[in-house]
Amino acid sequence: MAAKKRPTVSELRKLQEPVVSIPYAASIFGVGKTQAYEQIRRGTFPFPTIRRGRFLYVPTAALLSVLGIEPEEPKRGRRAG
Repeated sequence: MAAKKRPTVSELRKLQEPVVSIPYAASIFGVGKTQAYEQIRRGTFPFPTIRRGRFLYVPTAALLSVLGIEPEEPKRGRRAG
């Protein structure tokens, strides 16, 4: 199985979703989802998580904050006058 590519800082800055999946957050540190869920269970996962039903997510703002990355400002379009 091929190793998953880690996201770059530029890619992380451009995240628009309010939350990211546990496997995506885990890929930043080069760990698999099984190890990530084990760390969450033990309370040692480096990011805070939120539960939505039976699913867990990492808030994008928290992910960027822990990594010390400023999010990219959204581009504002011109309104038709």
